[in-house]
Amino acid sequence: MMIVSVTALVVLAAAGRMAGRSWLSPGAFFSAFWAGIILTGAIGAPDYETPWIGPAWIALACCALSAGCVLGDLRRGDEREAVAPGGPDRAYDGLPVAIAICVAMGLAYLVARIVIIGPVWSFDEDDPDLPRVFQILLTTHYAGPAFGGLYFASGRRRSRLVGLAALVAPALTALVFLRRSWLLMSGMFFVGGLFAAWVRRQGGPVRLLTPKRMAIGGALVVGLAGFAILFQMFRLQIDGTEASVADTAATYKEAIGSDHFDESWTRVRVILFGYVAPFSHWMTQAWDRPPSASWGAWTFGGPFRLVGLGERTRIDDFELQSGALSNLYTAFYSLIRDFSPLGALAAMFVFGVIAGWGYRCVSCGRTMAIPVLIGFYATTIFSPLWPLFRYNSLIGGLAFVGLFFARGALVRHHARLGQTSRHAEETRWTGA
Repeated sequence: MMIVSVTALVVLAAAGRMAGRSWLSPGAFFSAFWAGIILTGAIGAPDYETPWIGPAWIALACCALSAGCVLGDLRRGDEREAVAPGGPDRAYDGLPVAIAICVAMGLAYLVARIVIIGPVWSFDEDDPDLPRVFQILLTTHYAGPAFGGLYFASGRRRSRLVGLAALVAPALTALVFLRRSWLLMSGMFFVGGLFAAWVRRQGGPVRLLTPKRMAIGGALVVGLAGFAILFQMFRLQIDGTEASVADTAATYKEAIGSDHFDESWTRVRVILFGYVAPFSHWMTQAWDRPPSASWGAWTFGGPFRLVGLGERTRIDDFELQSGALSNLYTAFYSLIRDFSPLGALAAMFVFGVIAGWGYRCVSCGRTMAIPVLIGFYATTIFSPLWPLFRYNSLIGGLAFVGLFFARGALVRHHARLGQTSRHAEETRWTGA
């Protein structure tokens, strides 16, 4: 049944590619991504028992999203806004300044966390008892890389160097506090910005599967897997939940020569391949006994907690095999807990409509929809773990990007009004 599900997803992705004219169109990207997740899980961890209902439901969810994408991406004679294919995109003029601000605020978060909170490396970033300034500063760990990805693909002088500089603050924070999740989440925002910039620059169709891009993508996957193993080895060296910066530096040195590799690989193997199996086992129970609807409390756990409508609950670990535990039940778990198995399919359809609309607008050159498209790509990449909108800092990062483009649109609007006024004045005097 897993082979049938993967085949269906590949066919669905190909159909989405034809309809959207690009592998980056939401329907094609989401289906291809999950076909890859299921297939790599089956190859990398064939000993993880995976009931058929999980992959089958995921295929249905991709069908629902793709149907929504078709509706959202219906072309209605949209005229593409002026974006010079060979020149700089004026909508990105303020990005270097935005990147610099985000890097500065991200480094301020790192220093403030060390000085004010102390050397604790395991605490809840969305804890309502923490000062709000920490959540605000943390949003720049994700907004900055999104800006960096956009500027990386802008084609401007030194754009790649400036774009990669946006990853400095989250990378340093992850290294100091041994939080691989920060590196992953900032990376997915960078990739989201990169993909959105490609869609805008090329008007939709993007050659994603070129030999160069596939080689770079493969190198990134291998590099991230290596970093995940090293991070796990370092964390296994720590006894307790506190470590000073100096202790962390010593930990790196000790861990490289330690014998923790086998134990680290057992855990990292779960992180790389253990997504579909826990979800599938849980899904067998949820299908027979659907959970009572939570109406968004799982998918939007952070915002609900912020306004006092509930607590973000941690779920129990599932034992894939001896010593291999996982609580990564995918984003689908939260949707089903919130809306039931059938209601979650309807939610996927709505998500597809929004993503399709964002793709259509960005491919037509409209900057205001860029945060929507970045959010789609980041949500997709994060979906094997949890819903992106479960975390306030990630939502804040997207809001930061939205504010930047709202300000840019307002400035350009006033500039066009000024040009129109001057032209009318010149015409009046010429006529006179």
